[in-house]
Amino acid sequence: MKSKFGLSLSALLISAVVFAIGLILILNSPALGQRAASDFLRFRHGGSMDTGQFEIILSSSIRAYSTAGFALSLPGGLGVILSGCALYNYFVSKSEDNKEIL
Repeated sequence: MKSKFGLSLSALLISAVVFAIGLILILNSPALGQRAASDFLRFRHGGSMDTGQFEIILSSSIRAYSTAGFALSLPGGLGVILSGCALYNYFVSKSEDNKEIL
């Protein structure tokens, strides 16, 4: 069985990675949405489409990437906060144990 420190550190690292991926998706959602809409136009419709339809596809693609980024960054950020607090409490309890020995 892992120690409380090991579990908290693992949770912190995993949460930080998930949070970073979510932020990257949110910040790059316009570029990713543009690429997805252009690929849709090029491969599904042969390169021509009504402008209004393309704008709908573009905004939907951007919204999908930003929603996915939000869905990853919210639990990732909460995980970073909670596991960071757990690690802080672990180190505080360890320092208090060391003061009692002295």
